Amino acid sequence: MSGKTNPSSAALVGTWRQLTAVAEAIPSGVTRDVMGPHPVAYVIFTPNGRMMLMGVDPDRKRPAGEVPTDDEAKYLYCSMIAYGGTYTVNGREVVYHLDISWNQVWTGTKQLRYWEIRDGRLVISTPEFIDPFIGGRSVHRITWEKIE
Repeated sequence: MSGKTNPSSAALVGTWRQLTAVAEAIPSGVTRDVMGPHPVAYVIFTPNGRMMLMGVDPDRKRPAGEVPTDDEAKYLYCSMIAYGGTYTVNGREVVYHLDISWNQVWTGTKQLRYWEIRDGRLVISTPEFIDPFIGGRSVHRITWEKIE
């Protein structure tokens, strides 16, 4: 048995902590950890259809002072991801309707994802897209464990 289940969308509801995030570059197939081998990220799906995600590189360095320099601010921006909005589920597809984002290009967009519960963990995959971290095409696969 593969450990896959065919859950209803209610299985998404809760707070999830990210365990892994792997990006596969298209067409090369080269993979890399997104935000390092031990990412720090959470996603929350509410019963009334709202979601919010935030993740950071666990090796982020603190700015030297209270106000980051331009270079420090650029590094902080490039070492995080954050967005939120509503979500709708249609079978294995979940669509995020973003009304806020760390990357203003995503604000107001719909972001398609594919989801499944595998061995008690949530696995969310993207379709092929322009990866804001590398500027090229990739697919991300993210594994989460439920904490609430």
